[in-house]
Amino acid sequence: MMIRREFITLLGGAAVAWPLGARAQQPGMPVFGILLVFSRESGRTFTEPLRAYMQALGYVEGRNIVFDVRYADGMVDRLPTLAAELVAQRAAVIATFGDATGLAVKAATTTIPIVSMSEDLVRAKLVTNIRHPGGNITGVSIMGTELDAKRLEVLAEILPARSTVLLLADPTTHRESGAHAARNRCRYFGTNRTGTTRS
Repeated sequence: MMIRREFITLLGGAAVAWPLGARAQQPGMPVFGILLVFSRESGRTFTEPLRAYMQALGYVEGRNIVFDVRYADGMVDRLPTLAAELVAQRAAVIATFGDATGLAVKAATTTIPIVSMSEDLVRAKLVTNIRHPGGNITGVSIMGTELDAKRLEVLAEILPARSTVLLLADPTTHRESGAHAARNRCRYFGTNRTGTTRS
């Protein structure tokens, strides 16, 4: 997926900025923090490509880098505590996936670099400007709301009038703004919408 590759490349760029000596020695190995709202099993979709990419850059876990991955197992209320734990570990950089994880880490530190993947970094109030994010946060906006609306537009051209569309969303990773936009687009095209969320 292009967006995920772009995100991992950003993380690799943050790693390149670390001192060269950190790549060769065990003492004081940099800690690469990762905060996920998912479970360990679901999180492999993100962690495994990231580990592989970092290894290609010369960072081998246990030799010159430590990956500290925290999983919230779908419980958003755990994120502030997990974010604080990563900050306490003095992570060199922290990667987050989703608005909730990004906001939790943003609240926990203003100094540790944060690389976040979000539906919309600006709308989530992670940054004020996507071109010049400033502060200690950068990342990738997947613009899911706009893409979902476009998918519904294409679907409306195929389906018979007044068809029913079922939208599935995970409330731990998708913002209500996305669901609201989808509802409005369904009304515009005269399509019935049934919404189901998974907790």
